[in-house]
Amino acid sequence: MPKFVSEFWLRRKERRELRFIGNYTSAYLEQERDKIAAEKEREKAKRIVEKILSLTPLTETQREVINAFLRGLSLREIARERGVYFYAVQKAFKAAIEKMKRTAKENNIDPDDEDEIEIFEEYGF
Repeated sequence: MPKFVSEFWLRRKERRELRFIGNYTSAYLEQERDKIAAEKEREKAKRIVEKILSLTPLTETQREVINAFLRGLSLREIARERGVYFYAVQKAFKAAIEKMKRTAKENNIDPDDEDEIEIFEEYGF
């Protein structure tokens, strides 16, 4: 540092740098908290859907389609993977969803509960 720079300007520069680091750090921590909260919600949703799946009597085809969908594949990708028409996969998917809804209703899973509505919407039900 050159000698002609005063202590005042050095402290001011340090404060600016610290403020920038503080802002960046708080934004990063907030993003991490959001990621953790979203992951917890996904885990909760996954447990509920798995419970409904375990209670629902599905055909082998319906179960395979639902499991592939929960792995993140689209219905078109599932049809391509299985070597069948899209319509066949869509039909199996819709039938499985109807059975799952019926099972949820029979087991008193309240569709008016905000948490459960979000879970079903997240998985496309």
